[in-house]
Amino acid sequence: MACILQMACPFYKEQLMWGNHLPYLGVAPVPIPYNDLTVDGLVGAVRHTNTNPEIVDNTPSPGGETQGNGAENAVTVLEHIHREA
Repeated sequence: MACILQMACPFYKEQLMWGNHLPYLGVAPVPIPYNDLTVDGLVGAVRHTNTNPEIVDNTPSPGGETQGNGAENAVTVLEHIHREA
């Protein structure tokens, strides 16, 4: 995680898979598929992302879990995802 509040607007199927995983982790709202993206929908999702206490609390702060070996952290995350699948 980049320690940045985020939301997904996927336009490829792989992006949709990862975008759907973000709300499961509690770090982003439900993705808005590119074909369904509107100005109002985007504004609402950004507001929701910035004001939802669960999302804000679940987004790691800089210097938290992002420290250390990036490759090791990525493997840990992917192993966690694989166990949940």
